[in-house]
This record gives sequence, structure tokens and C-alpha cells, in this order.
Amino acid sequence: MLPFEDASISWESPLDLDIWSRAATWFEEAREGGGADITTRPAAFHSGPIVGGPAYSPMIYIACHSDPDAKLFRWNLQVTPRPEEEPPEEVLRRSDSVGGIRGIAIFVNDVIGKLPVVAAEYELTVIAKSNGGPLSDFLPRPVSGEEWPGAKIGKSAVLEEIGYRYKDGVMGITEISAYYLNDDEGYMINISANAVLRIGENFQLPVADDIITFVKGQFFNPTRK
Repeated sequence: MLPFEDASISWESPLDLDIWSRAATWFEEAREGGGADITTRPAAFHSGPIVGGPAYSPMIYIACHSDPDAKLFRWNLQVTPRPEEEPPEEVLRRSDSVGGIRGIAIFVNDVIGKLPVVAAEYELTVIAKSNGGPLSDFLPRPVSGEEWPGAKIGKSAVLEEIGYRYKDGVMGITEISAYYLNDDEGYMINISANAVLRIGENFQLPVADDIITFVKGQFFNPTRK
């Protein structure tokens, strides 16, 4: 399974006509010389049937905007879990035409391989159940009195969300928000971070994995009080 519900990763690279020409061969709406957005349809990893639900099998969206004035490409990757049902034939065909997620991974690594280090903005959404720990001790909690804005709007007010903004956060983390869902679903955690972009050949995201593991350890480790 993917370690997240959704990942959005953005970064910039210098304008490069070779990259643009390669993109033009399989990106929709690409134009030689820049000046237009380019994008693909989702590319699903579909090496075989799914047994017992989806394994590590993401759906990928990639988009790029050329900024000739700044002489930059502005890239964005959207990574989500692949649905359990088999993708439509048209999606499979388009995925095959770009080499599936491996083809996109090779292309992206070629883009970032031309740069010494690629700093990216990560936006990660995680759904996590809790077996205890600081977050489940804090959320949800009844609130009342003047110290809680809004507590007197209705009866039995319950605090179900918290948010943090960081300066010099560990692993480049800049913001975290946590939402209590319910006893069955647990919590939704949104994480923003500035970190190095790394992509595996099957579109593993090791930096995102490390950030998520660290945050879950801070929020859900029963020994951390």
C-alpha cells in the first residue's frame, strides 16, 4: 500500500529544449519551444492483476508550466493510490505509451539529474489509525470556557483539529495539521515540507516515506508523552 493518501510534489528546473522536445512526444498539449502547459493522463503501474487489493501501485499525474521570462520549468507531480478496480483500457493505453510509472520516473530523474540538488515542496496527506500516543491523548477533547474561542457557540464543543507551523523544522517540515476523523478511521494528517526530490524506478518516494515515518512516530508512539 502507499504510505499516503495523496502526495503533491513541486519543483523548478531551468528551461531545457531537449527536455521540452522529449516531453512533446508524449505529453498532451506540449509545444516545441515552450509557452504552453504540458500534462499527462494518469499512468498506472499494471504489471499484473491485483491480489487482495492494491499493493504499491500509484496513479501518477505530472504537469509542467514553462516560464520563459524566468527561464524556468515549474513541475508538479500528483501521486495517489491506484483504485482496486482495473483501469479503463484508454488509461492503460496511455500509460503504456509513456512507459507506465517507470517511464515517467525515468523522465523525471533525467530532468532532476541535470541539477546538483533539487529542492522540492512536498504536500503529503496521511490517514492513520492510532494505538495510543500524544495525538490520541490530545484529540478529540471537550472544550469549554473563555480560553477556547467558539466553545460557547453550541453545547458539548469538541476540539478535533490542531495545526503547527515550524521554522527550521526537522527534515524540512514547515507545517503539520491533524484532524480527528472517527474511531474507525483515525486521523488525517497533512504535512508540508521542503526537502530533496528523490524518485525510485517504480515511483517510490523515499524522502516522503521518511518524513511520514518520523511524523507518525512523533504523534502515535505510545511511549512518547
